[in-house]
Amino acid sequence: MEAAQIIAECHYFAGLSESNRAALARACERVAYTKADLVFREGQPVTAVYLVSAGCIQLIRATPNGREVVIKTCEAGEIFAEAALLKEGTYPVTACAVQDSILFRIPKAHFTDLMRMDSFRTDFEVGLMLRVRYLTERIAYLAGHDPADRFFHFLREHYGPKSTYCIAISKTAIAHEIGVTPESFSRLLRQLSDEGTIEWHGDTLCLRAGFWDTQYC
Repeated sequence: MEAAQIIAECHYFAGLSESNRAALARACERVAYTKADLVFREGQPVTAVYLVSAGCIQLIRATPNGREVVIKTCEAGEIFAEAALLKEGTYPVTACAVQDSILFRIPKAHFTDLMRMDSFRTDFEVGLMLRVRYLTERIAYLAGHDPADRFFHFLREHYGPKSTYCIAISKTAIAHEIGVTPESFSRLLRQLSDEGTIEWHGDTLCLRAGFWDTQYC
């Protein structure tokens, strides 16, 4: 996936005109990371925002007791560290490649230059309002659907309606994606397994035969 395509599909830049998306794409720098590489560490000075072209990046935060918690898992087409564009300071999380990954890096200095252009700044502010609307709808979705619904929606949205899945990301990451704690997600999986709805061994998740024909269709 190229920078221009990611920018065109990204909620965060939804308000940009075609010419302003092209200007932002020209500011992108293509960088490659291998599995387990760090993109940046929590506490480092903010220097850039990132778009995922290929692979998978986890955002991790250290807790006061020394544990590491996965805040979000970013896959192809997603943006992360976007707060870097709007404020000074340090990164609040560590970003780590969990697969070989290709990213597009937008240096903060280049973005600041673009924001000095009236047309770009106006477009971007419209996009921020759209982003707020998206987050509001996200909150309403989480409030209106139970964890099982959200889990199966996650599967369908990310992998399609299949009977067998190879899940490359951690269960903790999925828990955060569907808005539950890892402990709650573990209980949900045990319940679904006891019901005969799923079998999950290692990286392989299987749904009962005909699942998508009768539910969540």
